[in-house]
Amino acid sequence: MGKMKKIYLLALLCACTAVMQAQNQAAALSLSLQDAKEYALKHNRSLRSADLLIQKAEAAKWQALATMLPHVDAKLGYTNLLGYSAKLNLSSSGDAPNLPFNGDPQHDAMVGVAAETMAALMGGGEGTEIVMNPYGDLTLQATMAFSGVQVVATRLSKLAVEMSDLSKKQSEVDIKANVTTIYASVLVAEELKKLLEGSRENLQKLYTSTEKLYEVGMSEQTAVDQLSVQLGVIDNAVRSAERGIEVAKNSLRLILGSDSTEIELSETLDDFLATNNAYGVAVEQFVPEKNYSVQLLDKNIALSQKQLHLKQWEYGPTLALFYQYTAQTYFGKDEGFNMTPPHSLGATLSIPIISSGERWSKVRQARFDLKAAELQKEDVLESLLVQEKQLRFDLNSAIETYELQKKNVEVYERIFKNTAQKYELGTVSSTDLTTINNNLIAAQRDYVNAVLTMLTAQVNLQKLLNLL
Repeated sequence: MGKMKKIYLLALLCACTAVMQAQNQAAALSLSLQDAKEYALKHNRSLRSADLLIQKAEAAKWQALATMLPHVDAKLGYTNLLGYSAKLNLSSSGDAPNLPFNGDPQHDAMVGVAAETMAALMGGGEGTEIVMNPYGDLTLQATMAFSGVQVVATRLSKLAVEMSDLSKKQSEVDIKANVTTIYASVLVAEELKKLLEGSRENLQKLYTSTEKLYEVGMSEQTAVDQLSVQLGVIDNAVRSAERGIEVAKNSLRLILGSDSTEIELSETLDDFLATNNAYGVAVEQFVPEKNYSVQLLDKNIALSQKQLHLKQWEYGPTLALFYQYTAQTYFGKDEGFNMTPPHSLGATLSIPIISSGERWSKVRQARFDLKAAELQKEDVLESLLVQEKQLRFDLNSAIETYELQKKNVEVYERIFKNTAQKYELGTVSSTDLTTINNNLIAAQRDYVNAVLTMLTAQVNLQKLLNLL
């Protein structure tokens, strides 16, 4: 019985281990540079906010369009005058201020005759009581207004959608640039760790052989101590590179919008350098029209033009149309006094005449804004041209430095290898070997820094040229 229990517990432990391994594998994320870009474009929170702004601009566009389309409103009402009744007196006798006398004898006589006739028909000269029964009414009203201002406002809302879309594309370029730079930072940190571990492995072999020589009295304690110190220096450098890798991966997780516990890069630094040709980018021509900042400035000028048209159309007329249908239902025996027509149709043409210079001032301000937008584009274009020259200079300088540092590493690796062989033969002291090893480590650091500087300069130029 105890044996079966142990077997059961062992099986349960294996199952839990398998589940945990599966979860860790699911949580891990293996990405190439292109995969990382696509993942960031899909999950980055700032881009998702940009999508919301585009949808908001689309909704505003339909709002502006809806102002030119018919609007229909319905209204239900109930009225109860609580038993009140009106009395109509059309008699010409006595004081009848409600009759339309105007002082003309002939006209007043005709009014009096008409009043007496109506009074007789309605029951005599003492007036007629009109019952005011409670009633309910339904009113449907359709309205429509049209003006040049509304047309321009619709075009303005369309421009707003286009500008929101361009802003999102510009944000996408920024995200791609950041992903590329951080991805390169991880690869560079991993390359540095790899180089340092190679140096450590070579130095460890020398340390082991020196220690054995010391044990048999063929080497000095000083040599062993110097190599031991050098191993400690390299160990510290390796740990520093590991921390640099983790920091860079954390930055990559943040920009990707990923909660994965582990991110693995499927490309090596050599793959990255092969697919991201800095030499080709350095000779690419700058086309300002492809730059999203320039495109946004063009849209800003178009927006200022539409704003000017909007102010100019305030001089124009506005046409308003309406149709109204009203139905009343009485809750008493009689309909009562009802003078509400069931159907009514109307139109109004509003024409602005004098605003004491208010509209003229608005048009003038809009002209100033348009001119300012045009000047802003000229200023930014000039700035971009200067920036393009500087970024191209930075990239060319970084390429030259990269090539130099790459050769330096190759040279120092050969020097260290030769020095190590001489050290084993006893023709070179441990001090000389330590000096060469320090030079090699410095060359390796300079090399990876040159790689990162070159890739950063390349990405900055690609961002300006819109090549990411």
